[in-house]
Amino acid sequence: MFSELKIVVSINEYKKDEIRVLAFNIPSHETGKIVRSDGVAYYRVGSSLIKMDDDIQKRIWSEKPPDFSEEIQKGFSIDDIDKEAMENFKKLWSEKSGKDEYLNYSSKKILNALGLVNNRGIRKAAVILFGKKEKIDEFFPGSEVILEWRSNPSSTNYDFRQEWREPFFKIMEEIWKNINIRNSKISIQEGLTQKDIYIFSEKPIREAILNAVLAEITK
Repeated sequence: MFSELKIVVSINEYKKDEIRVLAFNIPSHETGKIVRSDGVAYYRVGSSLIKMDDDIQKRIWSEKPPDFSEEIQKGFSIDDIDKEAMENFKKLWSEKSGKDEYLNYSSKKILNALGLVNNRGIRKAAVILFGKKEKIDEFFPGSEVILEWRSNPSSTNYDFRQEWREPFFKIMEEIWKNINIRNSKISIQEGLTQKDIYIFSEKPIREAILNAVLAEITK
């Protein structure tokens, strides 16, 4: 059965007096995946199995897995927000928007504006972005940013290594700083002028870091 359906069906046997009962535990389909038997997808209506129509199959294909970042983190409160991380974010937001009033927003108002808090509590994404180190260690012990530098790409040993276990908005500038101090440039002659091009351009490097953190939050 497993080789055909690719799901594990457990069977438990129960006996009472002379009665023997077999209980089949059939798990639900994986999110966004349809289970087929002999190439046909069925669903149950009462005691009958009916072939799925296109609308039902489309609904299953459109299912999305639970968003980790939207889950509420129990045991985390406004008091667990790292002040430096929050201030760094407020400065960035104020500079980008040109609105100085953002600098005076409370942490709760910032989280509300970002959709990171509701009447049930604070979302997990807020912990990674703004949470104090001890809270990140408590809730996400494997969450960290690691930078390894090798002057020789084929070398297994690194020349420099730095690890960060802090809220992202507290360490984002330090990550780029550690990369940039190892930056180098090449000079290109264009007519009578010479143009310097850095090996690591700041914008794509920052974007790569953001994408990596985003992938960790939403996985």
